[in-house]
Amino acid sequence: MLRLYQDAAVRRSIAELVRPIKEQGIDRFQIRDGDHLLQEVTKSDVELFDVPGTQELLLDEVRRQAFSITSLSFKEDNKWRLNDGQNTFSVSMKDVAFQRRVDNNQIAFAKGDVLLCDLRTIQWQVEEGVKTEYEVVKVVSHRPARQLSLFDDSGSTLS
Repeated sequence: MLRLYQDAAVRRSIAELVRPIKEQGIDRFQIRDGDHLLQEVTKSDVELFDVPGTQELLLDEVRRQAFSITSLSFKEDNKWRLNDGQNTFSVSMKDVAFQRRVDNNQIAFAKGDVLLCDLRTIQWQVEEGVKTEYEVVKVVSHRPARQLSLFDDSGSTLS
């Protein structure tokens, strides 16, 4: 019986079987053998059959990494899009001090800027596979886009 309870497919099937009880006009689900009542589920019981979201933490680590900014958000709780040179992904900006400097216009951004960040990666095993979230814990440095020099190595201007 415990194996059946731990089997997500079985639990989803049973939840689907008793789901109509949640609707108006259906008060109970009964399993009978002739006149003998074997099992009954009522409206007060039906939520006990809901399958909880199963999430098991797989990874929670922080590492330093450089990113170019693909897009940023000035709205609180909106995600930034960063690129690590190979992949672009969404991150939550959790560095409050850095966010405050951005909000106070103390930092300006341009195409090609690089952020050196402590990035927290959190991964869970979920029913569909793996779920990953990224958080910028701290912006270590903001490196503006590199400007080309107006002079070559000899000191003369480029033409």
